Amino acid sequence: MSIIKKLPYNKYKQFVECEWEIEYLPVGFALHDTFEAGEIKFFEYVDDEGVTIDFSYVPSIAATYIDNTDRIYSVIIENGNTYYLFTSEVADEENVVIWDMNGYRFKVASLYSIDELTKIAFSVKTVY
Repeated sequence: MSIIKKLPYNKYKQFVECEWEIEYLPVGFALHDTFEAGEIKFFEYVDDEGVTIDFSYVPSIAATYIDNTDRIYSVIIENGNTYYLFTSEVADEENVVIWDMNGYRFKVASLYSIDELTKIAFSVKTVY
């Protein structure tokens, strides 16, 4: 049976509309595709071997769900932000980092290590 983890949100937190970018990516990755649907923004980065890193964000009032089956759940607090880490115990399942920052909810997912995904998450900055 699959267990779904719903992350909490702060319905009173206001956000200022802005764009976000990743300042750190592992060597060899380049932007491959983007998708926008209303307030959802999605970016796919791919390396030469076809490995992907998915980055997305929405206003933090949006609910976020993740299937935490076969994943180890942990939390890191860095620079006042709480990062929720879901480390896969299965080789072909993605690792995921989710966090809220400045009124937005972010997600980074990939087969890459949770350490690399955490570095990516820490590098996300605003671009006005």
